[in-house]
Amino acid sequence: DAEGPDHYFDRELVAGWKLPATRGEFLAACAERKVKPSTIGTGPYAVVEWAQRLTVAMAEHRAWPKDEAAESRCLVFAGLLAHYAQDLCQPLHVTIHYDGRVGPDGVSPRTGIHQRLDGLLGRLRIERAAALKDLRPAPLGELLPAVLAEIERSGALVDRVYELEKALAAAEESGELSAELEAFGVERLRAAARFTASLYLTVWENSAKLKLPEWLARERAECPLLPGVATTRPAGAAAPRPAAE
Repeated sequence: DAEGPDHYFDRELVAGWKLPATRGEFLAACAERKVKPSTIGTGPYAVVEWAQRLTVAMAEHRAWPKDEAAESRCLVFAGLLAHYAQDLCQPLHVTIHYDGRVGPDGVSPRTGIHQRLDGLLGRLRIERAAALKDLRPAPLGELLPAVLAEIERSGALVDRVYELEKALAAAEESGELSAELEAFGVERLRAAARFTASLYLTVWENSAKLKLPEWLARERAECPLLPGVATTRPAGAAAPRPAAE
């Protein structure tokens, strides 16, 4: 699965590495060490790349704010960026111990703790407004170092997750969350929301600095595939022919 590794990053496997700036360089580094990239995961690169795509989409939206197709691209890319970013805020997405403590053979025992932790946020009792109160997102600067720093903060909680393993199992059986599970879940929810909002703020600010190439100059048009939806096409380009009946 080419896309699957974008959802995780087993940081223990790159201890001592100087992580390259791009996915291509990372793949080359893995090949040099004879390690499959899918063994480690490519989550940080997915976040950076979707942030870059969203930056371009937002720059286009700034240039053509009435282009509904450009706006749709922003929404889709923002959703994908949020998904990959928030994966990395789940501690079991950034460790070799992703579903039970790995044994000497390096194989996950598949205890089900990963799924239980994934389901925790959906069972929190906190109201949306309270969960988002005083988050204070801030621009992140250079993307990859900021993403890796967030991964380290998430990974530092792996031991805490395993301290809560019995409580997670009990909550699944009883349907009731203990106070410590609620507190842990709220903290991770807020961390994920803050990280995502900080990425959005970074992308929005970067999009204002992005100079779009002249060949991208566009004019308003109607989307040929979705009548009634406003879009743009290259300036001076002929309208596409309607599909044959």
